[in-house]
Amino acid sequence: MSTSVNNGLPPDLSLRSRSVAVVAWSGFLAAAIGTMVCFALLDPDTVASGLVPDWWTDRLTVYAVGFFFFFFVVFSEAAMRVYLLRSEYRR
Repeated sequence: MSTSVNNGLPPDLSLRSRSVAVVAWSGFLAAAIGTMVCFALLDPDTVASGLVPDWWTDRLTVYAVGFFFFFFVVFSEAAMRVYLLRSEYRR
C-alpha cells in the first residue's frame, strides 16, 4: 500500500505562489483599513458641494473607487518590496 506524504492535504505552495498570496492579502487588509479610516473622516456627500464629476453623486461608487485606489497603492508597494528582497539574493 502506498501512503501519501501529505495525508490528503493539498500540496504546499511554491515560493512564488506564497509571495503572491501574501502581497494580495496584505494589500486587501491595508486597503480595507485605509478605506475605513479615510471615509470615517471624509464624507463624500459633504465634498460634493463643489465642482465634482457625475459619478461622485453615488456614495457606494466613491467608496469602491477609494478602496481600489488604496488597494492599488498598497499592492504596488508590497510587490516592489518582494521584488527588492528577492533581487538581493540573486547576486
